[in-house]
Amino acid sequence: MALGMSAIGPKRTRRNSEWQRDRSVSYGKVGDVQVAQGNLPAALTSYQSGLAIMDRLAKSDPGNAGWQRDLSVQYDKVGDVQVGQGNLPAALASYQAGLAIMDRLTKSDPGNAGWQRDLSVSYEKVGNVQVVQADLPAALTSYQASFAISERLAKSDPENVGWQRDLSESYNKVGDLFVKQGKIEEALKNYHAGLAVVERLVAIDPTNMQRQADIVEFNYDLAIHGDDSARRFAFVVENLKKLQAEHALNQEQQRWLTEAETAISKLN
Repeated sequence: MALGMSAIGPKRTRRNSEWQRDRSVSYGKVGDVQVAQGNLPAALTSYQSGLAIMDRLAKSDPGNAGWQRDLSVQYDKVGDVQVGQGNLPAALASYQAGLAIMDRLTKSDPGNAGWQRDLSVSYEKVGNVQVVQADLPAALTSYQASFAISERLAKSDPENVGWQRDLSESYNKVGDLFVKQGKIEEALKNYHAGLAVVERLVAIDPTNMQRQADIVEFNYDLAIHGDDSARRFAFVVENLKKLQAEHALNQEQQRWLTEAETAISKLN
């Protein structure tokens, strides 16, 4: 009987841990819905409840990589809401906590490409907050760390279009940061490199609306900084009108269209 009970104990412990993780996932899903509804205070409460559960599980078994990653995801969700609420110091702390976890995981298994990408995203989230906080040197360090990972992944699998697009976005982030620092030549180098990546992706799938939007953005960024402006503004107008006809323009793209048309009229 004692042997039977000793066998049941670990099973119950594992089952309870699985239930706890399921509860954490459920809190996350509730939070996702609350975010979609615009109820950020409620979403934050849900995400923090899920985080508290995962924190306990992760601490109870530091070797469980799945739980560690789950905890990192929970920190990101909390950070996203805190950004939405304008609480940047708290968001930065949440993102950095998630980043620290992913950094440990990637060092324990450098060949795990999924974790490498997660780490790249974590660096980008940290950098985004640092930009808003006007800590541009720190933001550049974060973006460049994200870029280095994206570049390695893209080179390791040139056929992975997701990783290629990640690389183009990293070029864009670094370029935008250089613009804020007044380093226009450095910014243009990054925009050109990112544009080259996106052009290859558009050639693979010319009908992909996201890639069409990406190529327009790079051309717009180059045009407003004097790089073959007349041709690039014309390209921006032509392609944004195509998206407009598909009712696929967002507010920012509508602004680009207006500004490009105004620039063309002045150039003429």
